Amino acid sequence: MIADPEFTFWGGLDWSILFAEGSLDICEPYGVLVNFHDVRIVGFDNLSSAEEV
Repeated sequence: MIADPEFTFWGGLDWSILFAEGSLDICEPYGVLVNFHDVRIVGFDNLSSAEEV
């Protein structure tokens, strides 16, 4: 399960959803970011190795 979606609109047709919480290992500790162009998924970023700024 993944939860707590946060939407970011980058301008034009590019946008992302950050799922900050979830029961999958990929969600620890900062979540997973799914990137879109219009309605098409164009990639994702595993934030498990990210550093807090």
